[in-house]
Amino acid sequence: MKKFITAAFMLALPSTQTHAAAPLCEFQAHAPDSHVVTAGDNLWDIAEKFLQNSWCWPKVWDQNRESVNNPHKIYPGQTIYFDRQRGKLSLLDNKVASSTKSEKLSPRIRAAPMQAQAVPVIPAHLLELVRTMPILNNIQMTMAAKILAFSDGRNMGMKNDAVYVTGPLEGQQHFHVVRPNLHIKDPETGVILAYAGKRVGVVRLVSAATDAQQAHHFTVTDSNAELLAGDLLLPAMPTKDLSDFPPLHASAAISGRIASIFRDGLWAGPYDLVAINRGHLHGLSAGGTLSVVKQAKIKADNSRTQNNLTAPMQTIATLLVTDVTDQVAFAMVMRAIDGINIGDLVVSSEGAAK
Repeated sequence: MKKFITAAFMLALPSTQTHAAAPLCEFQAHAPDSHVVTAGDNLWDIAEKFLQNSWCWPKVWDQNRESVNNPHKIYPGQTIYFDRQRGKLSLLDNKVASSTKSEKLSPRIRAAPMQAQAVPVIPAHLLELVRTMPILNNIQMTMAAKILAFSDGRNMGMKNDAVYVTGPLEGQQHFHVVRPNLHIKDPETGVILAYAGKRVGVVRLVSAATDAQQAHHFTVTDSNAELLAGDLLLPAMPTKDLSDFPPLHASAAISGRIASIFRDGLWAGPYDLVAINRGHLHGLSAGGTLSVVKQAKIKADNSRTQNNLTAPMQTIATLLVTDVTDQVAFAMVMRAIDGINIGDLVVSSEGAAK
């Protein structure tokens, strides 16, 4: 059985510009005439071959709806053509279409086996990083069940070990074990907005406590690190297909700040994870893109000038929002031309923030 191939074109890093500038729909000067999608491709890297601006792909994609059933996915084996005469991306090769005037051409559709997996937005191992680092709110920190102890007087547990837990289970039997390892503080107010956790394992209920003097008995079904007393238990969620990422879109116009960087060192770069002090309450959602902007300082080349000069605000990075709570969003650095630091300004990739 065959499945019609669908196509779309996603985001690339905006060219360095002031964050208030309107986006221009232009193609890369060195863009190829075509690109054959292969296994291992991702939309970010493909988009960079064609477009200068993140937000122009809907305008430049040829509106061939007979071939484009799902505008958020492409598949290995599909060829994307760059129609330079019309300034369009298309499933149809314009050179072939213009080689004869007597033949009436209709849209051509590529087919692929149904099991063909859509090309992911970003590499799967980066999405796996996001999945293993949930955002924890204050309620989860105080109310979640916690590991109390291990069998035989052990100080830690691994796969197949017995663990003893205290706290409410709310009828659940399977839990992710999460270790809070970083607080996310608002750089503007100093208030702790949330906590970042690290998933260290999975546990399954063996027997629940029958009174307040007993502990729940669990067994460790999976672990990627040692489980420790004090680790939290959060209800296990069904595993999602890593390629099933929300459609990419322009984030709401915001003015926020980098609140945390999840790596050793002071600066974040490409494929690092950062936290932003804005969330659902500010209009952000997974799949949205944001820009980090910074005002460079310029030292005057004049001995009589004592003060440094300042340059206009410049876009230094593009962020992809991966997870959102009410007040905090996690985002991955997709492209960067300079280091990102806590406190750096974050705005919508479309232009000026409110």
